[in-house]
Amino acid sequence: MSPITHFLTGWVFANCAKLDRQERAFVTLASVAPDLDGLGIIPELLTRNSSHPLLWFSRYHHSLHTLVFALVIAAVSFGLAKQKWKTGLLA
Repeated sequence: MSPITHFLTGWVFANCAKLDRQERAFVTLASVAPDLDGLGIIPELLTRNSSHPLLWFSRYHHSLHTLVFALVIAAVSFGLAKQKWKTGLLA
């Protein structure tokens, strides 16, 4: 899915529970967080013609789409939220 689809899915999912604005933002951003590995395309494109190209996108794209990263994001959301369990489980 695209980052826009992830964002909209997270936003709809966050609105399924009674959360305040900040906690809805945590859940929504947690749904987009795995797509941060796509930012590796920028250094790769900038260095593709150099003697030492950075292959961050080619090698590491989808590396944040793991259960471990999902648990880290959920733990961070849990730690920052007021309604910890509800926000942590949704994130």
